[in-house]
Amino acid sequence: MTEHWNFGTDMNDDSGAQDNTPKGLRTWAESVQKKNNELAGLVAEMQKQLAESRISSVFEDLGVPRSAAQLYKGDADPEAIKSWVTNVRSAFGIGDQTNTNTDGLPPAPPATQGLTPEQMAQYQQVTNMGGDGRPSSGMEDAQRSVNQAGSVADLVAAFQNLR
Repeated sequence: MTEHWNFGTDMNDDSGAQDNTPKGLRTWAESVQKKNNELAGLVAEMQKQLAESRISSVFEDLGVPRSAAQLYKGDADPEAIKSWVTNVRSAFGIGDQTNTNTDGLPPAPPATQGLTPEQMAQYQQVTNMGGDGRPSSGMEDAQRSVNQAGSVADLVAAFQNLR
């Protein structure tokens, strides 16, 4: 079957294979318009995907998780993204955390406060336990010496100290 809008090079062909009527031209123009609209939709979708990819890569370069890229609704301009990230960080009190490490690891978390005075006192008590306890017995000393012995002579000396 011959398509109405498939015009050949021979415009003088009157055999009916070409539809040179206004209806044939209109049909051809409508089909071209339909194809152009489909292509324009595909191009718009590709541009959207490229912009999202660009935004995600800028967020990764700044050390921000990809999930934050979904919250960003501005332009795909890297400078606009950097200023948005800075504003959000300052709004949440994160401060300026520039990604200065080059080893590929995520930045270290900010230093937190150490132990509270109560926790420090408990830690000191645990550390001091046993300091004023009973002295070790001869058998414990012998076991320790046997475990640390490096030769037969060391073993003999450990058992001689057991007396």
